[in-house]
Amino acid sequence: MRNLLAQGNANPIYGVLGPRRPEAYHLTHPPAPPAWVLGPYQTNIGGCDRIQPYDLILELLDKYAARGSVVFEGVIISDNWGRVGAWLSKRSDSAIVFLDTPVSQCIGSVMARTAGAGLANVERRARVIERVRAKVVVEGKVRVIGAGRDTALSVIMGLLGWI
Repeated sequence: MRNLLAQGNANPIYGVLGPRRPEAYHLTHPPAPPAWVLGPYQTNIGGCDRIQPYDLILELLDKYAARGSVVFEGVIISDNWGRVGAWLSKRSDSAIVFLDTPVSQCIGSVMARTAGAGLANVERRARVIERVRAKVVVEGKVRVIGAGRDTALSVIMGLLGWI
């Protein structure tokens, strides 16, 4: 996500998360239409994982979807289909990009980013995310796209019409 922010000349938008944490970023990549990324990215943990309470994510999705394309991510979103899944299912243009990253690589990334904090949850969350992915595929209401760690940025930029 940080690479997407850099590609899109991100400008932070402050609001419901206070004066120090952006609720979203406005991205521009002319000549394509602008897009928005939800949540702050000022620490190692960013995106929707830093938006509380959880219901606020839905409010922000509505707010920025009214303006155009919205990109969002977070472990909380990834392993909890619930109301966010229902929100996505109502939109014919929704797509979910699931990273096809092996659990061992996820563990290495978590170790590097957080000095091992939260490592115990990585394998459990990876299994839950796989179950959510299977459920979304079976439901067939939202387009599911797999991407490798090295291709995710170009996949998302393609969905936004940037490439």
